[in-house]
Amino acid sequence: MEANRLRVRFKRGTVAIGALAIVAIFMIAISCITIIVMEYSRFAYSVKVANEAIVTKAKEKLRVQASSSSGATTITVTNIGSTSSLVIGVYAINPVANDHAYYKLSRPVNIAVLGEKTFTIPHTISNECQVGVLTSLGNVFWEA
Repeated sequence: MEANRLRVRFKRGTVAIGALAIVAIFMIAISCITIIVMEYSRFAYSVKVANEAIVTKAKEKLRVQASSSSGATTITVTNIGSTSSLVIGVYAINPVANDHAYYKLSRPVNIAVLGEKTFTIPHTISNECQVGVLTSLGNVFWEA
């Protein structure tokens, strides 16, 4: 009779341990799924931000004209794109002498949609050089 009682107690303990194990496995599975969903959400947001940057970068379109006189170069930039642009630097490349230079602007120049801005850089760029402007989105637009 006493052996029978021990079996019943062991059965109850085994059932309780089994139930706890199933609940623990279920909780671990739910935690893993939650982590996966959160990471996927972060990834989807990163892809969305990258795609928006690419689309904005593609909308940028500038026309550049440069003229040098008396120790300075005047650059006129016309925005013919569908988004405003922020010019942060100027490139000068001389293909004949295989020479190049980059001039960072002390204050970036904002050019509104269908707007035009003229600014000077304190360096003379020879007429043989091809002039380009660098925007904050990473595009470079060259003088025609």
